[in-house]
Amino acid sequence: MDNNPRSQRTSTGVFQFPADTITDEDTALTWWEQEFAPACEAVGALVNGALIVRQIVASLRRVRETALAETMSLTEAAERTGYSAEHIGRLVRRGRLPNAGRKNAPRVRLGDLTLEVKPKLAGKSARLYDPLSDARSLRVRR
Repeated sequence: MDNNPRSQRTSTGVFQFPADTITDEDTALTWWEQEFAPACEAVGALVNGALIVRQIVASLRRVRETALAETMSLTEAAERTGYSAEHIGRLVRRGRLPNAGRKNAPRVRLGDLTLEVKPKLAGKSARLYDPLSDARSLRVRR
């Protein structure tokens, strides 16, 4: 993998993010920090900060979209989420998760999985235990 930004220049001389070879967010951030930034320093480039930020955000979104489109077996999905393969299979059979594979060999997309099986958090109406209120209520009962 050639991550050297000098070889990733477009015809206009602008460095191009190597989206075809970078597939995870950590590698993307490393490329921007350790390849792109030093190359800009080496040539003394003055850049449009807003344009650079937009390019960084766009590259991270591409990486994330690619990762979320990844399909995996129910066993792999169970390992990644902490849910059982049986539970994920049940969600697929009930139509709550789209089957990205075949009927007898179901697969799920990571993006669909993270949307469907989020842990449910307590709402605003859930109150925490207050020992002072509890003590006052006990005193009132006497």
